[in-house]
Amino acid sequence: MKYAVLTAIILSTMLVASCDQGIDVLNVAPEVTAIGPVFVGDDGQVSIFFWVRDHEEDPVDLDVELVRGGDGEAITVTGHGVVGLTTSREPTGKFHRLLWDPTDVAEGDTIRLRITPTDSNGAPGLPFETSDFTLTDGLPNP
Repeated sequence: MKYAVLTAIILSTMLVASCDQGIDVLNVAPEVTAIGPVFVGDDGQVSIFFWVRDHEEDPVDLDVELVRGGDGEAITVTGHGVVGLTTSREPTGKFHRLLWDPTDVAEGDTIRLRITPTDSNGAPGLPFETSDFTLTDGLPNP
């Protein structure tokens, strides 16, 4: 009986001590799952449609770069829709539209878009880059 009580005390102490360890949960980085279509509207602004996914559904900020095909020059694209975007954990992600005023690009320039998401916990996702296209031709649906 004495050993049973002593064993019960030791086991309960070990159980309580192990419960206090906590669980470390890794933050999964967000990802852009698709970009397109991209086209120039009647007002001259470029509409860029894309989908972004985050397993924890954290809001994301985007780093959007335009890479000119000929010289590889990266230009940061600023526009409406790059900060605090909602996400989805669905495989396709959450649909968004970015508006951009293309003052740095002529309609015939060959370009690529590169979008890198970072979630509100600071986890950067991998860049998603489109194939080459021109603003005249646009970029089709993915």
